Amino acid sequence: MPLSTPSQKRTMVRPDQGQAAVDSRSVVMFVINRLLPVFLVYLVIALYFSETLVNAGLGKGGLAGVAERSRVVIAFGIRAMELGMVVAIGSAFVLCRDYRQLLFRPAILAVLAFLALYTVYGILHGNELGFIRKELHIWGWFFGGMGLFSLLLKTGQPKLHLILFLLIASGVLYYAAIETQTAKSWRFVLEQSRLWDPSIFRTSNLIITLLGLTIGLCALRTPFQIAALAVVVSNYFYCTVLMGANRGLTIVLGLCLALASLGLLFQRNDKEITTTLNPKGVTLAAVLGVLVLLVGLTLSGWVFADSTALSSRLWSSQGMGGLEDRVNELSIYLREEGWLPFLWGGGLGATFDSQHGYRAVFFHLGVFTYLLKFGVLPTLLLVLFLYVYVPLRYLRALLGASSLSPFQRTAMLIIFPSFLCWLASMTVSGGYSEVHALNMGLVVAAYFHLSRNGLQEFAR
Repeated sequence: MPLSTPSQKRTMVRPDQGQAAVDSRSVVMFVINRLLPVFLVYLVIALYFSETLVNAGLGKGGLAGVAERSRVVIAFGIRAMELGMVVAIGSAFVLCRDYRQLLFRPAILAVLAFLALYTVYGILHGNELGFIRKELHIWGWFFGGMGLFSLLLKTGQPKLHLILFLLIASGVLYYAAIETQTAKSWRFVLEQSRLWDPSIFRTSNLIITLLGLTIGLCALRTPFQIAALAVVVSNYFYCTVLMGANRGLTIVLGLCLALASLGLLFQRNDKEITTTLNPKGVTLAAVLGVLVLLVGLTLSGWVFADSTALSSRLWSSQGMGGLEDRVNELSIYLREEGWLPFLWGGGLGATFDSQHGYRAVFFHLGVFTYLLKFGVLPTLLLVLFLYVYVPLRYLRALLGASSLSPFQRTAMLIIFPSFLCWLASMTVSGGYSEVHALNMGLVVAAYFHLSRNGLQEFAR
């Protein structure tokens, strides 16, 4: 056998060394593909909730208390929420191929071009740069929401981390309710007053979106999922419905549970929701139906009438005052400015003088916010899309129309409860804030992913 030369001996690699190199690469890839996305998901969640936690309880001082809202600044004047948005967008763009593909879809490119156009229009219109930056921050969370959903997929266990996200949000809601307590006893708060705090309202809106997506994507197949749902719904009912006595957020809870239950009626496989009825799903849907009934009875005052101000706010003059305030807000603007500003819009950063004495960036009757920013034609197209096209598409999915592919039908059945709750909030409460943009980003990313890939990532 020929002897090896000295140079050959130096270049020879033992089998154990080669295996070690392979193992090292495997560890690195595992960290990049699994552990890093998990870390980034919870970093974004922490940065997003930072200001909510810091400002929880300011509502007990009324509007004056809310005016003292603090910003959590990381460094160089960058807010924690802004950093969270940047991390969500940047990390998803680098790590997630699906996110990059989503950003280059024609519909998303159109949104980007539209925002760029109306940002320039707002600057030329003379809008204050501070308000323009505020609105860009709001719209940025739309893309941040899409990025966060992509990172959830990248973790390899999106169902688990979606449920944990929902439980974290539920914990934040409870903390905000505790901090907003304005009396010595919970009994007094429940019977005589209500908890009013922006942190409660914002977190409740996020919970509704996550709740709809969680029920649709997880289908409540395991005891852990059912227990998590029970904890979240019970906490929401206690903090937002009973103590918060918020009519709109109570209605959307019932709406979310009712629509999500319809998606459970059908059998599903590892890829799609079929058109065949699922006996087990019927049982789960019936349970959710009981919860919807409980919400309706509480709202109407048939149950818990002595434990919450909700029914009195709904039926008394105070209950009608919410709608009157929203109409008055618009009426005052029209008396002072007329309809002409709505014709072309004022671009991003357009504001008006609120009846409460501050410059506002949105109307509580949300459609008029888009008129204020974008004018008649874009708003008309948006209204037709949101109020006509999407609901009709959902009805086709529910009825099993053959014009929709199985994946498209699956996507519509899953995202529509969260979408409709967002739409209801936008219609009567403004729906123009970071949390609403985050919600819509999550919904849009979920729809595009499911309509292309089905339930494969959520079948594990």
